[in-house]
Amino acid sequence: MVALLVAGGCSSKAKVDRHKVAESCSINSDCESPLICAFSRCHVQCKESRDCDAASRCVRGSDGNGVCQLDSERSCTSPGDCQGGQVCTAAGECLDGCGAGTSCLPSQRCTQGVCREDSKDAGTGGSGGASGSGGTSGSGGTSGSGGTSGSGGTSGSGGTGGGDAGLDGGVDASADTGTPSLCETILTGLGVSCLPSSGSSTIAQNSTLFFACHHYDELVVGDADAGVGDAGADAGAGVKLTLSNDPAWALPTAIIAKRIVVGAGSSIVMNNLGFPAHMGPGAGDNGVSGYPGHGAGHGGKGAGSTATGGNTYGNPVFPVCSGSGGGNGPSGTKGGRGGGAILLCASEEIVVDGQIQANGQGASVGGGASGGAILLIAPTVSGAGTLSARGGTASNTICGPSGFSGGGGRIAVLSSNNSITQGQVFVPGGNAGCSGKIGAAGTWYSGPLPTQAGSANCQ
Repeated sequence: MVALLVAGGCSSKAKVDRHKVAESCSINSDCESPLICAFSRCHVQCKESRDCDAASRCVRGSDGNGVCQLDSERSCTSPGDCQGGQVCTAAGECLDGCGAGTSCLPSQRCTQGVCREDSKDAGTGGSGGASGSGGTSGSGGTSGSGGTSGSGGTSGSGGTGGGDAGLDGGVDASADTGTPSLCETILTGLGVSCLPSSGSSTIAQNSTLFFACHHYDELVVGDADAGVGDAGADAGAGVKLTLSNDPAWALPTAIIAKRIVVGAGSSIVMNNLGFPAHMGPGAGDNGVSGYPGHGAGHGGKGAGSTATGGNTYGNPVFPVCSGSGGGNGPSGTKGGRGGGAILLCASEEIVVDGQIQANGQGASVGGGASGGAILLIAPTVSGAGTLSARGGTASNTICGPSGFSGGGGRIAVLSSNNSITQGQVFVPGGNAGCSGKIGAAGTWYSGPLPTQAGSANCQ
């Protein structure tokens, strides 16, 4: 029998049949002791990464205790590939998120929104270059040339995030670009502290930003000069920038700058990055006695049967709440995950020729999730692109045993000169194609520039 030594403390170790690791489970007793159930799989317990295989990392389990990552849980290409409140870094690792009331395991430290451990991450140290390298290619951090979280930053002595996201060291990271006072006032009012300015940056390849308030002089996603019909014609067009979620789903992921541009064919997305199934202020009820899960609510109510779907919440004038998760269906079928919360604030202008998305996830027999939130704040907002916070569609069959769809999210543009029209905004509820299973539409608001943060009403 192949066995694995599991550390339950320095004084005792237990042997575990390696073949029992990763088996499906619902509760701890489904696993062979001393394995425990986390993320619906049996895991080895740990206190720090040294308790795990050399390639593995100790992370928070479903109940907050440490478990060793399975092989299938370590790497990612998008945030949705990771478990629980983990973040997908630009290096393709699933790491525990931290901040906003979510702490790391005792052996780890919170560094730029993710949990790091000296025994695993000692090689990421080093000194940054004098000019603050990092830039759009994300060369800082992951190669060990930058600080703990990457080179870049205003002094070039380590960065504020270039290593994890590969973005925050700008092409002019040493410039003192000042602070958009209105934006910082708004973010401070929400309880969010912004990172130091990373200068100007053009995102020319698909990338991920970890959860934080990111600060730029100018941020361009894709090709700022691409025409609406020219997507893909030039290098940089068709770029997707994914924003990671707040691990506690309490705050929006924010970008502040003098100018923010989403080029034609490119996008900023937080699809399926809100509350997990059956969680959140507007969570859909779980299905019982063979009935499907109910849809989640946010800007619009989720669909339901004998009981109503998830309720509405949030502020239509100042939307900053993540979408809620749909109810779980019978036989362990999962509801969808809500859309995330995006806040873009510019002291001069925001141009959207591409797409900004915070859509809820669909499901089959589980309920659809609700759309998330998009809030744009700038003196001038323009462009020919689209904004969407759609509810998730439950679509196992047209009118058979499918779940109920989620409600739409909330979108608002606060500007003294806004040319984004209602025809460019999409907040529908999920459409299951069956009467009674369609989630209600969310909300869209266009209003003047604020002077301070609005009330979130996310509870």
